[in-house]
Amino acid sequence: MIAILLIPLITAASCYMLRNYKLISYVSLAGVLILIGFSVPTIFTAISSPIETMGGILYMDALSGYIMALVIFMDIVSSIYSIGYFEHELKVGLTNLTWARRYYALLHLFIFTMLLVTVANNLALMWIAIEATTIVSAVLIGLGYTKRALAIEAAWKYIILCTVGITFALLGTFITYYASTAVTGMEGILNWTGLRAIADKLNPSTMKLAFIFVLVGYGTKAGLAPVHNWLPDAHSQAPSPISAILSGILLNTAFYGIREDVVRQQSGTIRVGT
Repeated sequence: MIAILLIPLITAASCYMLRNYKLISYVSLAGVLILIGFSVPTIFTAISSPIETMGGILYMDALSGYIMALVIFMDIVSSIYSIGYFEHELKVGLTNLTWARRYYALLHLFIFTMLLVTVANNLALMWIAIEATTIVSAVLIGLGYTKRALAIEAAWKYIILCTVGITFALLGTFITYYASTAVTGMEGILNWTGLRAIADKLNPSTMKLAFIFVLVGYGTKAGLAPVHNWLPDAHSQAPSPISAILSGILLNTAFYGIREDVVRQQSGTIRVGT
């Protein structure tokens, strides 16, 4: 799992340091292929049995593997499409090499943040990762070339609404921690695997309140009405490959925090309100 997180970071740094567009695109594609090689065996392993590392901070199960597979698929598609897309943008003068370097670096950094969401076992780390997807993707949205002012406006609207919304998810995380301290004493728990062990002892009313905050918070990032105003502007102003990622997988990473609750409630591992 650690290698899966490191590969997009190394690819992002490499793309930013290079000064030749063709070389940048080749390195980007090579990074994606290496990521596939490392991630596919891990995903299949997680589907059959959960994987845990770094003292339980990182954790993968079947749901995590499914979301990770979607992230990597969108990474493949967007990276391949970006090659021809930026060749055209450079040819007609809508962008330059500096912006292309920033784009590829941010693209792979964006992939890293979404991968971190899928493997985060700690609720606080998951919140940080989802907020990081907001920051990185907002910068990518602001890279709109034909109408820069509109792109920047869309990026600001996106980052303000999502950051304010996701604050509710942070409150839900705090409430969950508080509920766990009532069971364990002064030392609270934020790991899913740790919460699973004390699920039947958590206060039902407190956990229902926590879930409502999480639903509102991550629901804003997922584009649930009535806090979906950022969606049309962000998707229309972002570069085409980024718009595809926003539609295809970013919303799912926000839903992941919500759906993980629901799936584990149904499976009996985290039973909120029982």
